[in-house]
Amino acid sequence: MAQPGNSGQLVNSVGRLVIDQYRNAYLVTSGIGNPVLYRIGTSEFMALLRRLIRERGENLTKWQLKEFVDELYAQAEHTGEKVTVARRVAQRANGDIVVALHDDRNTQVLIGPGKVEILASGSETLFYRSSSALAMVMPAAAGSGRLLAKYLNLHAVAFTLYLGWITYTLAHAKGRFDQLPDLGAGRRSRHR
Repeated sequence: MAQPGNSGQLVNSVGRLVIDQYRNAYLVTSGIGNPVLYRIGTSEFMALLRRLIRERGENLTKWQLKEFVDELYAQAEHTGEKVTVARRVAQRANGDIVVALHDDRNTQVLIGPGKVEILASGSETLFYRSSSALAMVMPAAAGSGRLLAKYLNLHAVAFTLYLGWITYTLAHAKGRFDQLPDLGAGRRSRHR
């Protein structure tokens, strides 16, 4: 029976336990695409855990399940690998930026100087998808920055400067890259 004390065997059969920079514990699973993280204690994790226990032909009471989860969290704190977990955007040690699309395969987009790559599998960057995170659209092979113009309340010259700043920042990020400047009155039209 999947009693508290057997938590390591059950979890190790589907993934590994890690702990992030904020001391949140996760189960990292592998399958198709990039690794998927389940934060221990969330409804998504509980559904996965119940399914795994049912597949073994076992059943736990609500209190046994809570004790099981508490033991997993303690195990993650004690033996789990310390990792950096991002929500949507991460920066690698070499300066490249990785954006999570949060689709079914957990596809990621790697943006570096002079290159953009779609990482459908094999990425080492870990992203946690919260229940409120929506999937992003897969980037097109080619496009026009002019398509952004209708969403920004900017004069043509200011738009060109803004577009140049965005592309330069994404290609050469050196520090905090997750904050765009406030454009004053134009910010409402920017978020349409």
